Amino acid sequence: MIGPLFKFALPLLGASLAFACGTEGGSENEAEPGGGAATGGQSSSGGGGGASGGTDSGGEGATGGDPGTGGASAAGTGGTSASGATGGEGGSDDGGAAGAGGDETADFDFDYNAPVEEYDPCANTNVPALPVPVDMYIILDSSGSMSGTKWTNAKKALNNFFSDPAMAGNGVALQDFDSTGCSALSTPAVAMQDLPSHTSQLSSALNGWSASGGTEMEGALRGLVSYTGNRQGNVPDRIHVGILITDGQPEGGCNNNTGTLASIVTNHYNNTNPQIATYMVGMTGANFGTLNSLAAGAAPAPLNVVHNVGNGSGSVLTDVLKTIQAASVECMFQIPTSASGAVDMSTLKAKIVAGNGSETPLLPRGTSAAACAGGEGYYLNAAPQFATQLLLCDASCDIMKADPAARVDITLECTGG
Repeated sequence: MIGPLFKFALPLLGASLAFACGTEGGSENEAEPGGGAATGGQSSSGGGGGASGGTDSGGEGATGGDPGTGGASAAGTGGTSASGATGGEGGSDDGGAAGAGGDETADFDFDYNAPVEEYDPCANTNVPALPVPVDMYIILDSSGSMSGTKWTNAKKALNNFFSDPAMAGNGVALQDFDSTGCSALSTPAVAMQDLPSHTSQLSSALNGWSASGGTEMEGALRGLVSYTGNRQGNVPDRIHVGILITDGQPEGGCNNNTGTLASIVTNHYNNTNPQIATYMVGMTGANFGTLNSLAAGAAPAPLNVVHNVGNGSGSVLTDVLKTIQAASVECMFQIPTSASGAVDMSTLKAKIVAGNGSETPLLPRGTSAAACAGGEGYYLNAAPQFATQLLLCDASCDIMKADPAARVDITLECTGG
């Protein structure tokens, strides 16, 4: 990832380490000077005692001063090192004696003379673009026809999906419908949170529901479009989708006209930007003709059909949910940011790296989806200084779809980098 310019002091191999151990020259461990001679001659200063470099041998005393004229000099008082080592004896007529060895324990001053290295991780950094998280509002049919094996399998499949580590970071909100009326079910029973933070709440809700009542589908469809539309307005940096799982056909006292119901989700898809898809998942017993009509204009091809999962046995329902999640993000990516926020968007470059390591030329940047004009490239979700997402043109997106192992690499520099 890209980060701010920073400095880091790093000792390199071979950096000098200076050990100050009772040495002369005004250090903290300097010995006190010895006493003067009684007559004429000047005694030397006492040697600076102390262990050298942590060894057992004492420090060497300084040479005594010249002898005094005509008389013995008085012994000077040995200097004492600041480290507590015993200083050398004072000078005499025969010259000063060597200083006594200091105590083996001494203080150490470590002086790291390493250079300061300066790093700029923003400059010319290739980073894999991360998919944009998907927020999914799932409404599950809990009508009487779902009872038995289908109900058990549906709950198991959803729990498996919620707990899949690959889904971590994506959001899920959950609701059920049966004879719940015609008004929009726009308030989830389990509020939107990122997986896996609320898997226990999701599981508890599923286990607390039972299959009974009718299939009043209008309220469920209106709830999906109302909730996802409002959430996109509040949380624009994530992808939002609605998913309906049912084994029935519209019934009850609501509007059950196929064209009317299809217009709810089709208008939602066409009038949102980015477009918000609504996916139809059908279980055994569903009216697949009706569900296909609902799906046709509610999601991008080839997922704008009803996904038939039979009675939900095995992993088929879990796999369909994963397919929907993956298809929602395959051509939208987050733009990395630095801790300082000083990314220079004029330097942004993008390329597709295939699963075998081969790379496309740098992709051209357009101003919008319309600017792609059928060619390869990408565009941003806002003006460059405000952009948070990179969106691939359809031709480039098709390359990604054809190679599940492909990725998009982004190059960015920081301002002044």
